[in-house]
Amino acid sequence: NTGIETSKIGNLLGGLENQPYISSWYLLRIESPDNKHTIAFTYAAESYSFRSLADCRLIIQDCLNGAFVIDSICGGEFDHSINRPVNYTHIFGKRLSQIVTSTDTVSFIAATRRLDLDPRLNTSSVEAYRLDSIRIFSGINQAFCKTWTFQYNYFQDNQTGLGSGSEAKRLQLKSLQQKACDNSIVIPPY
Repeated sequence: NTGIETSKIGNLLGGLENQPYISSWYLLRIESPDNKHTIAFTYAAESYSFRSLADCRLIIQDCLNGAFVIDSICGGEFDHSINRPVNYTHIFGKRLSQIVTSTDTVSFIAATRRLDLDPRLNTSSVEAYRLDSIRIFSGINQAFCKTWTFQYNYFQDNQTGLGSGSEAKRLQLKSLQQKACDNSIVIPPY
């Protein structure tokens, strides 16, 4: 379990393919100076890709008759579905799945696939998931348990002509609710 995430931007200006680079580092473990107490962090692999509008460069030339000829050079790959050039960013990352101490365990449950990241662009078999809930088990026997559940929606861009695919959606947190794991205590959602 390494603490490194890499990213890669495809289809740069001029059509060059970029090499993967280290884009994030992750904390794996915290130890007390006497090595009697530790906090361990566990991550799940998560790869995803997304599109963004490509940059364009304008070339303006002064013709002999005083008129301007404007030409543009755009990076990326032309996407006919939105009639614009786009760049693809590929993330080969990790998602925090668990934190463990000598008395507590915090689990981050992610089981629902994100709709704002395009699975067709995914360069691996590992997909990206949103955080559905956090469960905390505490005490010597891990008997005490709380859970927080998250409800989501998506912002939808209907103005820029990007279509209705993943590139026009952004994840939106709608509510957060705390309850006991056995549902004996349920606090209204925030």
